Amino acid sequence: MVKKTAMELGQMLDEEKEKLERQEKARKDL
Repeated sequence: MVKKTAMELGQMLDEEKEKLERQEKARKDL
C-alpha cells in the first residue's frame, strides 16, 4: 500500500472540493 503524505491528501481533497463547487455553480447558472 502506498502511503500518501498529508500534503498530497490535502491537495486531493482541495481538488475534489473545487470540482464539487464548480458543479454547484453550474447548477445555479442553469
